[in-house]
Amino acid sequence: MTTEQHIAALLENKGTSRWLRRALIELLERDACDAAADAEELAHVMGLRACEALGMKAPRREGTVKRQKTADFTVPVYQIS
Repeated sequence: MTTEQHIAALLENKGTSRWLRRALIELLERDACDAAADAEELAHVMGLRACEALGMKAPRREGTVKRQKTADFTVPVYQIS
């Protein structure tokens, strides 16, 4: 399944939350690398929030996307911490 097919399936699925549908549509209008970095940060923060709510120790963060500016565009740099 391609990424486009996966996104289309999520948008068509009645079980997909309205919030996720809106987020997907908005993210598709953005630069793919910037959108991925923002989505990763959101997932990380919400994961921390869930761990706190459940009284769990937060997992170690790995594979974060860092934005690196070049002369003409931003290149994602994957950094394992």
